Amino acid sequence: MQAAGTFCAAVAGPLPDLCRIKTIVAFDRGTKAFGIMFRTSEDLEKSYYIRIEPLHARIVFDKWPREHSEVNQMVELERPLSLPGGAPVAFELIMEKNMGVVYVNDTVAMDFRAYDLPAGNWGFFATDGNAVFSETEIYGR
Repeated sequence: MQAAGTFCAAVAGPLPDLCRIKTIVAFDRGTKAFGIMFRTSEDLEKSYYIRIEPLHARIVFDKWPREHSEVNQMVELERPLSLPGGAPVAFELIMEKNMGVVYVNDTVAMDFRAYDLPAGNWGFFATDGNAVFSETEIYGR
């Protein structure tokens, strides 16, 4: 996914109520953010995001549009994340209805609730840089 100076997204299809999505992400040095979007509207105007921000060494749960425009993410839904030397990132998202948990490199976990957007698509995104998503698997019903 090439997103130098912009936002780029690839929609994969409807998100099942119960699912597990796994992927490996390789990214270029300097990439601002990348991750998984879910419960995304057809026009991409509404979505939840699990965003990895290498420059800030963190993973963030976010929603767009946000309820408060003065914040840059959903409050208290971030975890520190060490990404040594730009090595590929193993990413796993598990959803059951409105409950979710994400695991990164089998070292960081973050759980969350997703109430406001009850359904939609899922996919990948990158912002201001390049990211390649590979070995993607989805299990769902």
